[in-house]
Amino acid sequence: MTDDIHPDTTVSVGTELINEIERVGRKHERWLKMMSEFPEMKAGMTIGAAIMKAEIEEAKLALHSDDPASAIKALKSLQNYDNED
Repeated sequence: MTDDIHPDTTVSVGTELINEIERVGRKHERWLKMMSEFPEMKAGMTIGAAIMKAEIEEAKLALHSDDPASAIKALKSLQNYDNED
């Protein structure tokens, strides 16, 4: 059945997790660049950048695990990051 509520597309958790790892990874790289270019911002961004990196690494581990629950948890964690810097 294809309609606005039930589109005829299927996206796996693995595919979405890969996309989120890449998206949040790009954000992390932008943050590192900002901290390098604007040292006065480093103190306020260091902890956030470290948490972001840890969640990216956790998501990579979850992607290769045999535990769907950890993959879903990692996906939801990364989806909480917006695209704003």
